[in-house]
Amino acid sequence: MTPYDFLLKYNLPRVSCLDDLQPACKNYNTQILSYQQGKAIIKENKIQSYARKVAFLWRMGDINIIFYDGRHKRADTLFAVCHELAHLILDHTDGSDREEDAADYWAITVIAPAKLLRSCGVKNTAEVQALTGLTGRPAALAVAALAEQKSNQPAQVYKTKNKSYIRQKILKRKKVKILFSAIVLLCTFTAGGLYIHNQCRAVYVTVAGTRYHTNAACYHIARCELHTLATFEATRLGYLPCKDCSNGQNGR
Repeated sequence: MTPYDFLLKYNLPRVSCLDDLQPACKNYNTQILSYQQGKAIIKENKIQSYARKVAFLWRMGDINIIFYDGRHKRADTLFAVCHELAHLILDHTDGSDREEDAADYWAITVIAPAKLLRSCGVKNTAEVQALTGLTGRPAALAVAALAEQKSNQPAQVYKTKNKSYIRQKILKRKKVKILFSAIVLLCTFTAGGLYIHNQCRAVYVTVAGTRYHTNAACYHIARCELHTLATFEATRLGYLPCKDCSNGQNGR
């Protein structure tokens, strides 16, 4: 199953938390446990050495368990768990570099789909971090996947065709890109375009809070540990806008 098929099957714009994976885990007879939750199982099976990783997959007969270290940042944990789930979904067996790369690509695509990054105007790792919380190598992978999808290489796709055919395809793609750019520019100045922009804007939440904040310096969240989400994600998780930094809407 491709990462985009996965998102469509489970009706997800992207995987933003471990709870988003639960329906898929049920289908694959898989549990997700923190090292603390699975401490007894880890000790009984003498697999403490694996617990040095951010996450790992353990098979017990027909049951699969993905263990994770809850001390890491949420986005890093989510990437590692998605990576292990990808091994199950893609039927990986040999642990080769090819399979590891495929699992990385699958994980980064369900967390930061290139289509979503494009619609939000994301271009670099800093913007990936603002939208998804991913940092370091995962954020770089997301930018690389975005660049790969953006680049059209018709000469490679149609390398078995003659040169005239290739030129025609290149010209056709250029026309489509120009038309698409014009439509995007037009939408930017419409209510729909503004809505998409606002829904993809980064906001800040706290674990104990019930409001999202557009300003990280808002006094309501001073000295709190902040988590970054897109506006649509914060709304889907039940957060309401802060009245002091979100266009004067009610609530604290």
